[in-house]
Amino acid sequence: MPWFNSLINTSGLLETSINSQHVAMNCTIFEAASKLYDSKIHRIALVNENHIPEDIFSQSDFVYLFHKDIDHFSDLVDGPIDGLGVISKPVITISEKKTAMSALEVLTHNQIGAVVVVDKEHKFIDTIAFEDFRGFRRENWLLLERPVLLFKEFCTKRKAISCNEKTNFKEMVSLLVNNNTHQVCVVDDQGKATGIVTLTNIIAYVLSKVQ
Repeated sequence: MPWFNSLINTSGLLETSINSQHVAMNCTIFEAASKLYDSKIHRIALVNENHIPEDIFSQSDFVYLFHKDIDHFSDLVDGPIDGLGVISKPVITISEKKTAMSALEVLTHNQIGAVVVVDKEHKFIDTIAFEDFRGFRRENWLLLERPVLLFKEFCTKRKAISCNEKTNFKEMVSLLVNNNTHQVCVVDDQGKATGIVTLTNIIAYVLSKVQ
């Protein structure tokens, strides 16, 4: 597909960062996304011919670019997500009464990017992810003892996003991109969490279909 042969340095996505993993500035989007997935990382440095980092490419960048040209991938995106293998199960949950520190411990112990916050009936309320702790400052450490939802309200404006297993794949990707988040919770008819779809799931699915 021509889209995957686009050069990374023509994507118009500029950030400054350094990552221990790297690819060349003139690599294709497909090559950079494959490196991200194979290395199990979220961001990768783009280096020039002198191996000096000049930019980064992230999972979010890939999904943003995919979404931008999503109408060119009708054979991949027209269908419900339950039959595409993009839902991670079982879902790991945490009670809304638990603290932010407890959520962080669950994330770290299970080596996952997000945990689903549920009420006493185990119904979906929100998700909390490593991205919600980004930029957290030492002087605010007492916030970690707050209930997880209060912590998130203070630290991030990210909204709670959910869908069901019959949601169209294209619609689900739009939910992620338009809400600038890294995951969407999948719920059943009773509002209980049954799975989660992450940027990693989307990248894995797209790469598997174009290789």
